[in-house]
Amino acid sequence: MLKQPQLIRELKERKLDGLEVFHPSHPKKTQKRLHTLAQKYDLLITGGSDYHGAHNPAGLAGGKNSICPPDVIMEELFGRMQQRDNVS
Repeated sequence: MLKQPQLIRELKERKLDGLEVFHPSHPKKTQKRLHTLAQKYDLLITGGSDYHGAHNPAGLAGGKNSICPPDVIMEELFGRMQQRDNVS
């Protein structure tokens, strides 16, 4: 996606909601580029621990591959979810 940013624009037109900016395998440079693209296309910024179940203990929350997006990112995520789904 980073080498083809027009793909993100096309996916946004097809109702893409967000990009996983924060991920254990993303170097800081990649995170910065994805963050810029997410802002450019008004996409939600997400992140995760890469947890795929107990068979992969390195991906457990709090494990060596765990990441924590900044609080402001989480607040934006929950705020936009409430707006979209009209959830209280």
